Amino acid sequence: MEPDLLKWWAPLGVGGVLAAMMFLFYRQDRLACKDREKMVVEALEHVATAQQAVASNVLEVSHTVQNAMERQGADMRMLVQHLMTRKEND
Repeated sequence: MEPDLLKWWAPLGVGGVLAAMMFLFYRQDRLACKDREKMVVEALEHVATAQQAVASNVLEVSHTVQNAMERQGADMRMLVQHLMTRKEND
């Protein structure tokens, strides 16, 4: 051990050394937590972007289905009218 380091640690005693070690490990853990928090925030932002894209696609598909149903409804009305006029002419 370095003599200067020993001079610094000696007055702390066993309790002081343990407290210093606990602080160092706590600090390391907090730094790691900040990195994890940053990763979680980035993941949530990515998920939010993906959800917006999915919502946009769902809206587009619903408009397409609605337009198709309206066209099909108009085709059905025309078919019924055609059948009715044909029946009246018979």
